[in-house]
Amino acid sequence: MTTNHTPTDDRDAAIHWAAVAIGLKESREQRGKPLTAAEQAAFERYQDAARQHGITDAQIREYLRNLPAR
Repeated sequence: MTTNHTPTDDRDAAIHWAAVAIGLKESREQRGKPLTAAEQAAFERYQDAARQHGITDAQIREYLRNLPAR
């Protein structure tokens, strides 16, 4: 984990948070409320952490599709 709390050493955490971040971003955009600069920076860190584990965008999307609705 980095000092900014981005999961880097745990593959399962990396894909989970990358998927959650995509879900948040898409939900906010659908409501006309884009991510703030800080949220966008966190979004990018989560996507980068997943890529560092070799996780593809398609795998993140598949994980997101299989997350239970809350």
